[in-house]
Amino acid sequence: MSVDEEKRAVAERAAELVESGMRVGLGTGTTVAFLLEALGHLKPDARFVATSPQTEAVARNWVYGSSPLARSTRSTSPSTVRTKSHPTGGW
Repeated sequence: MSVDEEKRAVAERAAELVESGMRVGLGTGTTVAFLLEALGHLKPDARFVATSPQTEAVARNWVYGSSPLARSTRSTSPSTVRTKSHPTGGW
């Protein structure tokens, strides 16, 4: 199995773990690209928060049809993501 095949398999399994009502942070990278594709097929009823404009753009193409995708802004703590639609967002 190639590295990309392994990443796709991990991303597909991760997408299956997303449950209704969850808030899911979307990072960057090739594995996240595979995750976005898998989420686009599953269309889970979850809220997604992208940490970069690039991820947000791709996520909107794949996922946005079924779930709101909140724009993210960095707070003073890089590990916390706050959303425009949920000011107390983050997890």
